[in-house]
Amino acid sequence: MDGKDVLGQLGGEPYWLQEDQTPDCADCGKEMGFVAQLDQVANFGGGYAYAFACGGCLRAAFLWQC
Repeated sequence: MDGKDVLGQLGGEPYWLQEDQTPDCADCGKEMGFVAQLDQVANFGGGYAYAFACGGCLRAAFLWQC
């Protein structure tokens, strides 16, 4: 490790600040898989940022809640 801490998680289940907003893939319409969550990121107004991916379509989505 290079001494930098990551605030968040990789995989598992996201912790939603509001309701579940798991996106559907724009290509196939299936629910995207959760990849990562970044916690309390200043650039996102102190909220959480979420990354999702559809492995079959190679699409990704990024959203945040505050």
